[in-house]
Amino acid sequence: MQGKIICWNCKKEFELTDKVTRQDVCPHCDNPTKCCFNCLHYNKGAFHQCNESAVAEWVRYKEKANFCEYFTPRFLHLIKKKKPKTPADRKSAWDQLFDD
Repeated sequence: MQGKIICWNCKKEFELTDKVTRQDVCPHCDNPTKCCFNCLHYNKGAFHQCNESAVAEWVRYKEKANFCEYFTPRFLHLIKKKKPKTPADRKSAWDQLFDD
């Protein structure tokens, strides 16, 4: 697993170059990297606060390192979306939602 990730705690960007383990921490604030808040599947409104379809085991402390088998880093290239800048861009994006 390689790519840039933003720490859930300090909001600073850093590079992941290898598989994430429970011992890995943010180089800026020393908070765990392998925690729910840094996972692509984390969703505060979902069941167990996780979007993983295989029903991941409930994790009580989302900010702490855990053993979740479904952990997928929330890489920037997966979560960055181009935001519409002008009203015309916003209307176009809206129209594309309902395009058949």
